[in-house]
Amino acid sequence: MKAKITAVFTGFFLLFSILNPITASANDTQLPVVDPSSGIISNNIVAPNASLILTYRVTDDVGCCSTSLIGVYKDSGRNVNSNQVYYSIGASHTRVSGSATDGRYQVSFVAPTSLETGTYYVKVQAIDNFGRYTHLEQVASFIIDKDLPVMVPNSGVFPKSTFNPGESFNFTYQITDNAGCCSYNVVSLWKVSGKNPAGSPDYQFSGASLVSGTQTNGTYQASVQLPPSISLGTWYVKAQARDIATWYTHVEALGSISVVAPTPTPTPSRTPTPTPTPSRTPTPTLSEEEIATRAAQKATEDALAAKRAADSAAKAAAEKAKKEKSKTLGDVNEANLDAWSSIDVSQFKVLPKRLKGVIKEDARLTIENSPYLVSNTVDIAAGVDVYIEPGVEIKLTSSGSFRVKGRLKVAGTSDNFVKFSGKIKSYFSVQGSSAASEIDINHASFSGGGALLAPSGNAGYASFNLRNSQVVNVSDYSYIWYPGASSYIEGNVFRASGGFSVGFRARDYESGKELVFRNNLFIGKSTTGYWVEVWASYGSEVLVTKNSFTRGPYTALRIREGHDNAFMSAYENFWGTTNAQTIGRMILDAEDSGDYEAEIDYSDPLTAPDPKTPTRLFFNF
Repeated sequence: MKAKITAVFTGFFLLFSILNPITASANDTQLPVVDPSSGIISNNIVAPNASLILTYRVTDDVGCCSTSLIGVYKDSGRNVNSNQVYYSIGASHTRVSGSATDGRYQVSFVAPTSLETGTYYVKVQAIDNFGRYTHLEQVASFIIDKDLPVMVPNSGVFPKSTFNPGESFNFTYQITDNAGCCSYNVVSLWKVSGKNPAGSPDYQFSGASLVSGTQTNGTYQASVQLPPSISLGTWYVKAQARDIATWYTHVEALGSISVVAPTPTPTPSRTPTPTPTPSRTPTPTLSEEEIATRAAQKATEDALAAKRAADSAAKAAAEKAKKEKSKTLGDVNEANLDAWSSIDVSQFKVLPKRLKGVIKEDARLTIENSPYLVSNTVDIAAGVDVYIEPGVEIKLTSSGSFRVKGRLKVAGTSDNFVKFSGKIKSYFSVQGSSAASEIDINHASFSGGGALLAPSGNAGYASFNLRNSQVVNVSDYSYIWYPGASSYIEGNVFRASGGFSVGFRARDYESGKELVFRNNLFIGKSTTGYWVEVWASYGSEVLVTKNSFTRGPYTALRIREGHDNAFMSAYENFWGTTNAQTIGRMILDAEDSGDYEAEIDYSDPLTAPDPKTPTRLFFNF
């Protein structure tokens, strides 16, 4: 309530100053003027939490501007400050061209994550060098779009249903969207049917173009060139697109085609000369039509045999490639564990023992001031780095938590862990964070408390990395909500704690973004009924591999019921057994009930723990 009153008072004060400007120099005879027609916004259709850049023109008879106000409102109009949803004074107001008497200014801001679908109006107010105010002038507007575009299922129109290897064709399909589509539009060929399949497509084709309709309801045409080596059989054609506000469609099925071997041209055979035999039954003479029919049948049989061999080889190659990719990404990841190594943290401000409020500049927690006490939410502002040194101890009480909108690095070492403890709801929150935000934890221990990362009820896109750490008696589930960058849970030990509930969006197949649980030790059952649960994984699958699940059986992995776009791959884990039936009892997926929309691949179980996976707690509390 206090913040609301302050905002209203501030708006009133600014409007009051328009009508009652402070006394200026005798040389300043006019109010500065914001040109209402001069506003240019970087994107007029966006999703919540999108970054926007606004430029606008200000003129003044003496010189402008010492500062400016920028506000976003649901109500339009000059000097109308009702229904304000965003407000900042000072901001990053910068003159980018012109002069102090006629200049163009730029300011950047982030559309609040709480905005609902609708139109919002951007207004600015400038103050000249003598303290005189412009009107609160409306210079731009933008639309918040929270709806996914729709790739219309089975809307593909193909020139025919059967094609030969190496053949090319064009086809059309339909996309609808309330905002406008498409900045990304890719067609793909799959050997599996259905929407949002796990894994990656076999072939992709870009360059689709709008051929009729509009960006909100349009028909698109794509060109497909079938490779000469494509296997024979049924192929499922799917597509995914991204609208102007950066929302993606599902990977939607548009239809299917059949790839068949070319029909061979039969070579006529000479009719053989009958040879008299003692047999009463004469040897039948085949007609040219019968010879051609048999040749065609043999060609078909040979093609089917080749198809079966090619499909088998392709499946084996795909599985091998998937596992090799996982290994390669793991090696690359291990070679780049610490992107902070180039940052001179010694220049960071040292924080006092009792932490509170907002950390607005780069800072560090030192061993000299340890233990640190946190009893309320500590905010790490956007653009700010906070570094926690090895050996630091942090005690959280009451509503203590770190809300990270910038970047947090917990930099313990193998012989000097950072220690967190407390009876709190959550150690961390990413509420209001952007894709540039990050929580990166290495060699830390967590004892007690509700969750590492509890759901906030609002959007937050920070990546979350937890490596070489120990989590004991942290009872609630941790919620990973569409991280904006790859996130890794690796080399940790979990006991008597809650699992991870995961939603993930790879965006597109070229992004390389992934969410991986690798080389972790899970001791016994979790307190939440699962160790890893997936409820969304657009464009990719969550990878769970090289982990050890001990003291089973219990539910270790699951797909959330009723979610048709959730996929997980869990090959090469150690379960304490290689018996598929026993392992299956530790997994909840479509094999157990129709309520689960996808199956989890738990092939190739390990006969012993992976050498990189811990085998016990790092230490006892």
